[in-house]
Amino acid sequence: MLLSIKTKLKLNKNQEILMAKHAGIARFTYNWGLATWQNLYKDGLKPDKYILKKFFNNYVKPEFTWIKEKGICQKITQYAFDNLGESFG
Repeated sequence: MLLSIKTKLKLNKNQEILMAKHAGIARFTYNWGLATWQNLYKDGLKPDKYILKKFFNNYVKPEFTWIKEKGICQKITQYAFDNLGESFG
């Protein structure tokens, strides 16, 4: 028999804003990685999550200062690329 537990977070306004920022950064990173993956694949290359992650961290991330904002976990972008790699892996 499987049991489940339903949990609801009671966040204050600051926590809600922070969670929304994390979700937005993860969505932006995943969508950027997906578009780049598809473009590379159309060009006949076989991308992987490590190449995309390295390129994103070195070239794309410095352009968007809101990704490196104080209070944002920097592993969010890594998790997005891990999920992308599992999708196409």
